[in-house]
Amino acid sequence: AAAAAEKPEPSTQYYAIEVPLEEAYKTYFIGQTHWNFYAENDQDIGPCVLSLKQESSHEQERFRVLVRSSNCISHGCLPATSLLANPYIKEEVVVSIGKEIGLTEPFSRTNHPSAEQELLRIDESFNSRQMKIGLVYVEAGQTTEEEMFNNRTGGNDFETFMSLLGDRVKLKRFAGYRGGLDVEYEQTGEESLYSEWNDH
Repeated sequence: AAAAAEKPEPSTQYYAIEVPLEEAYKTYFIGQTHWNFYAENDQDIGPCVLSLKQESSHEQERFRVLVRSSNCISHGCLPATSLLANPYIKEEVVVSIGKEIGLTEPFSRTNHPSAEQELLRIDESFNSRQMKIGLVYVEAGQTTEEEMFNNRTGGNDFETFMSLLGDRVKLKRFAGYRGGLDVEYEQTGEESLYSEWNDH
């Protein structure tokens, strides 16, 4: 009887990608053949989505992998030879990747028609071009929230500091980014600060 061929030990090589993580799916997966898998509630990682695409680079087969969990995104390329899996059976590849990242729950494939658009929407939420910041003026000796939130004006230094952060704008019918402030009935105040920097 012929001896069973032993699977080679994986040579772990990971190629980092020079693209913002929140743009990886749009850049490398959308419009190209790829597969999306999910694990609903892994005990260590929580909900997790894996996007997988097979590629050839310099005559070497590799897999482009994008893993999203509730608190991080990881993206890169793995040579097919680094996985203990048949590279032509994507389910085996996914099981191997799941073991590599320490997943305890198996991935399931999603064929939902809106999956790609939902994943793009999630990625865009990581790439917000708008930000709101709250400032609180605290006078010397104030120790309670009630005291701090009852301040209606700040000192000269505070006013100078605010003028460095942005321009004062009237909230009533303000058309720019409002950060959840009421621009119709002024229930969140009459003025705010607004600034733009590098198209943000």
